[in-house]
Amino acid sequence: MQPVTSKQTAKLFLLDLYQAIVYKAPGQANGKIIEATAPARDWQDGAQALSSDNGHSFATALQHVVGNDNNIKFLAYNNAPPGVANVKTKSNSK
Repeated sequence: MQPVTSKQTAKLFLLDLYQAIVYKAPGQANGKIIEATAPARDWQDGAQALSSDNGHSFATALQHVVGNDNNIKFLAYNNAPPGVANVKTKSNSK
């Protein structure tokens, strides 16, 4: 068996790489997903709520953000709560 070159390694990595972006609007349980592939050009509705951990890939990735966990590894907040208009700050999300 011949050794794998760095060029071949890069090609293998690109073949295995899967990228997607999820957007969740306030007040919605399911997000919208867009994949980094040519045929996926449009946002798709998420199949289930981001807080559902039944094998949902984004829910698994965000489990320490959207779920209750005694070992919190990530903290996020927004000082512009839902239903409160015209909050003026330099930055609302952290």
